[in-house]
Amino acid sequence: MELQRDSSFAKRLQYKARLLRSRDRAHEKIKTVLIVAGGGMEGIFGMGVLHGLSEAGFLDAFDVVVGISAGACDSAYFLSNQTSLALTVYLEDLIDDRFINFHRLSKVVDIDYLENVFRKKKKLDTGAIRKARPDLYFSVTELDGKEKLIEAKKLDDIITGLKASMAMPVLYNRKVTIGKEKFVDGGATKPLPVKEIIERFRPTDVLIVVNEPLDHKDDSISFLEKMAIKLYLHKFSKRFQEAFLRRNRAYHHSLHILENERLLDGINVNIVAPVRFGVGLITQDPKKLKEEAEEGTRKIISIFGISKPRKQ
Repeated sequence: MELQRDSSFAKRLQYKARLLRSRDRAHEKIKTVLIVAGGGMEGIFGMGVLHGLSEAGFLDAFDVVVGISAGACDSAYFLSNQTSLALTVYLEDLIDDRFINFHRLSKVVDIDYLENVFRKKKKLDTGAIRKARPDLYFSVTELDGKEKLIEAKKLDDIITGLKASMAMPVLYNRKVTIGKEKFVDGGATKPLPVKEIIERFRPTDVLIVVNEPLDHKDDSISFLEKMAIKLYLHKFSKRFQEAFLRRNRAYHHSLHILENERLLDGINVNIVAPVRFGVGLITQDPKKLKEEAEEGTRKIISIFGISKPRKQ
């Protein structure tokens, strides 16, 4: 299941990229989907992976890209061809206490500050996203706890959609309005909606980038965590609260169903994951973050034979 150099997925992705470069419509027989999971600051691993994919020339090789929470940020900068810039967002802007601050209990993680980074300081090229070949979707969560995919290119403001996908309950504790609907973080109740994505897009080949080691199976939530969650989420429906508490279980269930042969009949699915927990949800240590990004990039280099990454 883990992506390897000699895996069928790796060979088919390279083949599709060659077909696209030669403008051969045979590439349409290979329908590729890239799913990028979230996890707060853990998302820097995924950003490193996407940087490697960009360096290896696979920017256009995916038909559909789905970003979830921090994975939405990673995916947006991937499609805008700004992965090097995105790494500096993690390594320079997100280590600032204007982003994470536990003295600011009503907004421990300030997504408004991050929005300003996207719009001004490390400006996301939304025009390039709209022109990019792949379709881009952000996963968001409705207030009843149901996940939803929104098509980024059809939004009036891509960055608002990105913000909605990253609006973390409890830590950011605010909703984001798109049109007449309100949403929160795409990973709030279903951090990895693999089954739903496969059923919607009917791909032949899927690459999933996750930011936790595959052998990590801890679904437990402490009593204090449960109490804190209920305190912060008291304005949400009971259904949402229950789904939020089950989100870790839902994540591991999604990984488990990838072993379901009926669901994956004829579909090549590979996963890229870190070997160990190098960073956590709110890690701000620049050295650890840089090491995690480099691990993600190295994995792609080792698979596709790139000699060395461009300097980050």
